[in-house]
Amino acid sequence: AQTIVALNYGNITNTGNGNRTLASSGTIGISGTFTPGSGTYTITGSTINFNGSGAQTVNAFSYNNLTLDGTRTGSNNIILASSGTIDVAGTFSPIASFGSGGYVRTGSTINFSGANGQSIPAFNYSALSSSNNNRVLASSGTVGISRTFTPGSGTYTITGSTVDFNGTGAQTVNAF
Repeated sequence: AQTIVALNYGNITNTGNGNRTLASSGTIGISGTFTPGSGTYTITGSTINFNGSGAQTVNAFSYNNLTLDGTRTGSNNIILASSGTIDVAGTFSPIASFGSGGYVRTGSTINFSGANGQSIPAFNYSALSSSNNNRVLASSGTVGISRTFTPGSGTYTITGSTVDFNGTGAQTVNAF
């Protein structure tokens, strides 16, 4: 087992199948690539911040807090995993805009899984789900959903944002 301490890294690669523990607090900055490998991770209280200036891919992985930040220049994109689940137990903080690049969303689901109330920020999601806990939708802006929305059984607090089902094909609007 190894612990990944809260520091700024270029790349983090796990080539073995050993267990890893992410720092219990602080920020683990990644300016390059994150390759989690096949080991089991203990996620407790830290933030993973994809903070590079170039294109970066956000893996399907279980995060405590996830920040998509950095000084994006030119046409560099933040690419969300093409499949699987990006699980967020704490706070999800995407940047609003950067350069002429943007977010590439092709098929992964962002799941809010925290045990306590979580805020769902205004963001254009491919698929959005919640693991049966209370949620607060953003107070302004648009929560876009291009594929599926699985609200879970928790209570939602609606505070002023718009939910936009913006897929190009048929979509089901849940009783919500």
